Order: sequence, then structure tokens, then C-alpha cells
Amino acid sequence: MNQEQTLVMIHVPRCGGTTLSEVLYHHFPVGERFIVGDNIPADRAKLAALPDAQKRAIRLLFGHQCWGWHYELPQECRAVTVLRDPAVRVISLYSYMKRSKNHYLYRYASSPNYPLGLFMEKGISCTVDNGIVRQLCGADRFLRDPFTDMAIPYGGVTREHLEQAKANLRQCAVVGVLERFDDFVRRLHEHLDLAPIPSYGRVNAITHDVPPRSAWDAVQEHVQLDQELYDYALELIYGR
Repeated sequence: MNQEQTLVMIHVPRCGGTTLSEVLYHHFPVGERFIVGDNIPADRAKLAALPDAQKRAIRLLFGHQCWGWHYELPQECRAVTVLRDPAVRVISLYSYMKRSKNHYLYRYASSPNYPLGLFMEKGISCTVDNGIVRQLCGADRFLRDPFTDMAIPYGGVTREHLEQAKANLRQCAVVGVLERFDDFVRRLHEHLDLAPIPSYGRVNAITHDVPPRSAWDAVQEHVQLDQELYDYALELIYGR
């Protein structure tokens, strides 16, 4: 990757992004990073409002962004992302919400009134409803409000969105899966001609309880398109 290009890391929640940030920050100084924080809509507006000279100085755009933020930048960009088994990702995300008091959905996930199955049924968060397709299709955006935390309504992700997400994956410089994270990091360094890989440990990893069958079924119902995208990613990466 040359000095005029920008690496855009699309961090799908609970897909190893925090660990990856530890790897990438080693290569990109603070002044060359634009990190997406908790107020995602405000950060999108902030990025769009930057003068072109400041935009061109960004070499790493990193965070919970939906596909399309790179259109705000005048320079060439290379997108990368990591996916995860969709049902496991949702269970991990729910567990994370449940334990993180500062999370905007903590009061729902931590409430005994909203066990995982009912959390899914009530549509409290669009991020658990084919959330990977949502981030990668280019037609959605984060709003961060309970029940309406993404623009596409709960249950509104379509096969058209899936096909566009597949097309966008094909444009990525490097795609990985969390289950083979070390392989992704190796290929990322090789493809982008970065310095040797520094040592790193897994960050922000959590354990979660195995949900009852009814909750597992509820999760599976809402990640069917994500599962197709995940399987497609495996075909792109490993030819299977």
C-alpha cells in the first residue's frame, strides 16, 4: 500500500476488530488515523466536513462503519473486513451488551425481562438482524437508538442487500473470518506490504453462556442472509 492510499477497516461488532486495532495502530501514527467512536452519525458528518487536505492525510479509517464511508475521501482506498459465524456473533454481541454498562442497549440486554430469545423477537436491535449484510451492503447506516439503531427496519434486509454485500466483499483488498484470525492478519500484512507482524494478544474477548434451544432458533432465524454471506466469504478466501 502506498502513501497516497487509505486502509478502510470495516469493523463488524464482535468480529475481532479491537484486537485488529492493536495490530494496525502499530503501523499508523495517531495523526494518520480517523477512528469511528460511539457517536457514529456524528463521526460520519465530521469526516465529510474535513477539508480535502486533511482527508488525504488519513491513512487508516477504522471502526463500526457501514460500507460507503470511503466515498467521503478523495484518495484511493482499500477496504478490509473480518466476518464471524453469524449465530455465534449475535450471541457474543448480546453477551457484550449485557455486560457493558455504557452500551446504549445495556438496560435491555441486562434485564431479566429480555432474555436472548425475547430480545430477538422484540426487534430491540437491528444489529442482530442480518447485521453483517447490513454493514456491507452499502444501503444501511448506524443510528444507535434502541429499536431503530440502523436505518433499514428490523426484518427489512433483503436478498438484494445480500447480493450487493457480496459484490462489495469482492471489492475488498482482504477479507477474513474470526475463526482464522491469524491467517487474516498474515494475509493483510502480505497484501498491503506492511512491516513484520508485531506480537499481539486477543483483546475484548468474552465468554458467553450457551443459549437454550428456543433462543438459538430465534437467532438462526435472523441471520440466514448473514450465513449466506459468511459462506460466500469462505469461498472467496479459501475456494470452498
